[in-house]
Amino acid sequence: MSDPKNLPSIADLLPIDKLPATFLNLRDSLESVFDKIHYKDLYISLTDKKEVGFYQLTLVFFNNLGFEVPGTNGLKILFNPSLDQLNGQSTEVKVSLDYRWDILKYRNSFSLNSFGETVEQLFEIVLDIANISKEDFLMNVLNEFFNNFDNLEEFITDYNSKSTQSLTFDPNSDLFDEISNLVSQFDSNNKDIFTELFQKYIRQTSIQDTLDRLTNIFRETFKDLTLEKIKDFIFIHPNFNIQDINAAIEFPRNVLRPIFTNFSDYPDAPTDSTVGKVLPEPFKSRLLFDLGSINYNPKQGLSFEKIGVFNFHNSFIGNTQFSLSVEGLEVDFSRTSNIEAASNAGYGVDFVGVYIKNGSIGFPADWGHNAAGSTGELFVNNLLAGTGGLSGTIGM
Repeated sequence: MSDPKNLPSIADLLPIDKLPATFLNLRDSLESVFDKIHYKDLYISLTDKKEVGFYQLTLVFFNNLGFEVPGTNGLKILFNPSLDQLNGQSTEVKVSLDYRWDILKYRNSFSLNSFGETVEQLFEIVLDIANISKEDFLMNVLNEFFNNFDNLEEFITDYNSKSTQSLTFDPNSDLFDEISNLVSQFDSNNKDIFTELFQKYIRQTSIQDTLDRLTNIFRETFKDLTLEKIKDFIFIHPNFNIQDINAAIEFPRNVLRPIFTNFSDYPDAPTDSTVGKVLPEPFKSRLLFDLGSINYNPKQGLSFEKIGVFNFHNSFIGNTQFSLSVEGLEVDFSRTSNIEAASNAGYGVDFVGVYIKNGSIGFPADWGHNAAGSTGELFVNNLLAGTGGLSGTIGM
């Protein structure tokens, strides 16, 4: 088990003061929680502009997440227990987060807290995405509202009637030179041409009417701008995944006693452990149940994957020398989908039952077995039992 002094706190990775303003009321509570959660195995992958990112890490809680079942004298339900039973109790949870945040392709940073859905803010975002020059923007406005970008005289007359600033125009000059000259006149008068033309020709009372006009002006970049499309662009799209979730039923030693199998199953077992022998206190037998993984994203909500695999390491039953082990037990309760083993055996999707990859009940070693013809145990391999009948191998 990892020493908490050697693992960083989740508060170091996700400072409370960097969270959105909506979390401010929870700051004190989050600080106390974050300080107790540590992490390891951090992996980060980001694009150059950080508009797409992937984070993966293992959260470490230095206590068991679970509870003792009342009246059972020690039977516990644990969630994601560590394999380490000797040096303390802990819980490890593998999590990952990937996101897409398209606005960062065009802005170095963006604050959702400051976004108020005003037409001015929407226009700024559209400008960032379009990445258009002042000259091209002016020509687009002329094309949209004055029929043609060479209709400068009509534009200047109209603009001067709406503004305290007077633009001038030389009809004998080259058209593109005059476009550049008009841009320079805006600059010299400390007028932002984007804001000026937006306010006088594009801005409408309703957001959608404004976006319709922007669609026409930036038709080479956008098609059918809507508020929802812009929100989709500026809001972060996260996908959160909790991986390898499992639960365990931990049995008191008067019910089951764990038998040493290997150091993969019991990495903290004593170095002199012998295969087939009972592990000492405080080791306990556990029935492990694979809950699969949980995915969450705002659009699809919660989804669960790969639920239903049990494993139980070899253990003696009570104080007897009878042993019990189960590997790869899967439960199928669905009548619309199958576990893989049932499909491979040819059962229909309406199969309901259980599958055991390997299971055994061992008999005491001092029983008089025929060593040449008996394994000293009752075993099953690839056993399917359910609505489709019984199949697999049963032997001794």
